[in-house]
Parts: sequence; C-alpha cells; structure tokens
Amino acid sequence: MYFRERWLLLFLIVISFSFLFINVGARWHRARNRRSRYYRPGASCRPRKNCRLSKWCSWSSCSATCGPNGVRVRTRHIIEKARCGGRCGVLRQLRRCNRRCLNRGYIRYGRCRCRKGYNGFCCEGSEYI
Repeated sequence: MYFRERWLLLFLIVISFSFLFINVGARWHRARNRRSRYYRPGASCRPRKNCRLSKWCSWSSCSATCGPNGVRVRTRHIIEKARCGGRCGVLRQLRRCNRRCLNRGYIRYGRCRCRKGYNGFCCEGSEYI
C-alpha cells in the first residue's frame, strides 16, 4: 500500500508541474506577441494601409538673402496614421535658394569668396570705407 501511495504522489507532482510549464509557455507567447511591432489583439493586419497625408503647404521664404546657405521649406502633415506595417511619405522638403555672392564673388567650399576690394558674408561690403 505504501508503494502505491508514493507512485500516486509522484504522478500528481509530475502532472502539476507539467500544467505549470504549459501555462508559462502560453504566457510567454502572449507576451512576445504583445511586444511585436504589428500585433494588435482582435484586429487582422491585412492588407497594409499607408498613411494619408495632407497637400503640401506653400514654400516658405528663403532663409538667406545671399550666400551659400539659403533654403526654402514646405511641409505637410499626417491626416490618418499608417496601419499594419504601412508606410508614410516625406513630410518635409527643402530647396536651395538665393545661393549667390554679391559683387562678382563666387561660392567655393561652402562660403563666398570675394573679389579684391570686397568683404563680408556675401561680399557686400567694401574694404575701402
């Protein structure tokens, strides 16, 4: 009788541990899915949906009147977010503008090089004043 009780106890212990490991494994899978980038409970992620964007705003005025660094900017915003791994387009565009030097100066290595007799950021000043 004692022998049969030991086997029964051992059997119950093994069964209880197996349920424990099955439950831990299922919890691990749920946690991994929650960490996934595209996981949304109760929602299917097919097909991918790209975001919806507004129309472009008009170009801004130039950031500089002269010199090598003038830039104009235009933007647009997101109307509807992307879903299920969809993509979004460009939200900001840049365009060069007013990239010139005054008094026959020229742009070299990212700055204005002035002709003899002129100085300043855009070669606008005279050395002889």
